[in-house]
Amino acid sequence: MRRPVEFVAASRVRLLIDINEVEALFFAFMQSESSYVCDSCGEDIVIPIDLSAGESQQYVEDCPVCCHPNVVNVEVDDEGDVRVWAEAE
Repeated sequence: MRRPVEFVAASRVRLLIDINEVEALFFAFMQSESSYVCDSCGEDIVIPIDLSAGESQQYVEDCPVCCHPNVVNVEVDDEGDVRVWAEAE
């Protein structure tokens, strides 16, 4: 059994965190990627997901295969599940 990791903040507040929880959160954050199908060429495009950008995201990204612009939509639900889809711009 691992001992909790102790963090001491600048305000001298002690925070005990289970290292397994820290590892799980870090892994979930770093492994956050999904994919969409390009509306123009049909290729499956893998993209990183920035969970810090909010539950609902929309941006334009050029397809790395055919260079046509796609409007990428990202939704993250309360459990952290990600849904991604794209439409032609």
